[in-house]
Amino acid sequence: IVLLEVWWAIGSVFAALLALGVIPNISRPLHWRVYLALCALPLALVLGLFIIVPESARYYISKNKMEKGEKVIKYIAWINRTTPPSGRLVSQEEKESLNKSNLKQKNSNDVTLEQEPLLVRDKSPPPPYKFRPSSPKTRTQKLQRKLYEAITDLKNGFLMMFKNKMWRTTVPLVFIWFGVAWLYYGAVLLTTTILESEHNPCHNINQSTIDSCRNLSTTFYLKIVWTSAAEFPGIILTLIIIEIIGRKITMAIELIGTGLFFGLILVCVPDIYLTVFLFGARGFITGAFQAVFAYTPEVYPTRARGVSLGVMTSAARVGALITPFIAQALYPVSNVATIGLYVGSCVFLCIASLILPIETKGKSLKDTHG
Repeated sequence: IVLLEVWWAIGSVFAALLALGVIPNISRPLHWRVYLALCALPLALVLGLFIIVPESARYYISKNKMEKGEKVIKYIAWINRTTPPSGRLVSQEEKESLNKSNLKQKNSNDVTLEQEPLLVRDKSPPPPYKFRPSSPKTRTQKLQRKLYEAITDLKNGFLMMFKNKMWRTTVPLVFIWFGVAWLYYGAVLLTTTILESEHNPCHNINQSTIDSCRNLSTTFYLKIVWTSAAEFPGIILTLIIIEIIGRKITMAIELIGTGLFFGLILVCVPDIYLTVFLFGARGFITGAFQAVFAYTPEVYPTRARGVSLGVMTSAARVGALITPFIAQALYPVSNVATIGLYVGSCVFLCIASLILPIETKGKSLKDTHG
């Protein structure tokens, strides 16, 4: 999961480079509109990819839809040009029944397969989907059933986040997700706010400079590219240490690093050092963000995994919505108060990550609580 976040960093750098190429070279008021339109183009590709991405086999297994799970396994095996495992998927209840009957079984980490050659290699592509038109009444019933199932899954998944003492994990995680988004986008927005101070060694921003619209120099955009590139070492650091010291300690260390570099912003230093401090804050908070993103789906069982990620990312969006009022509105009034809030948040989130009751390093994904 952490390695996949390299694409997030690539997107951040690409967005900065695109701004460098577009905004200074297009006249107002079209420059930012053209930039936003170009940034939105990749979304069309994403919408197309959703059509071909298969559903998780684990999800189908958790819903006792074994036939669909087997089809996903066959499809993935065909994509990878390999042979799927022999046997058939069985539910947890059937697995226990088979164990009691002393039947021969073959167990994997995630699913149980009976020793009968049901899944066989097929070099031909999966059969195309055959459209069978149905009556409006049938379609309405199917839609109602799917809607009911979706609401039921949402309710059960949400309740599962707080059952069996899982609330001790859920409550700190909500604050952590809120906080890392607050800090990440705070670092992004502080970069533009501080660099607009026109290199004042103590970063006292002229309010009239913020209130008025003006063209930014090429040097400014290059600094944005440089600080955006900080996400790469942050991800690499997380990738190295997360499997050595665990998820919780990784989050704590990177939050401490984030707070340290945020605090150094208050030191009166030449502009080059200020850029380094912003680079460090951006890198460490990116690493912390990826660590909590890896931890969350590991700590919740399959039936609550999707709902939990939805709840946590919603908390993160709230943090992202609030932080502009601090990084861009409060900083020109009081840089000490702004940095104090961000450093204090780092300390609070570090403690929250350490009190999480479960460490997921080296553990397999859960399908149920326990």
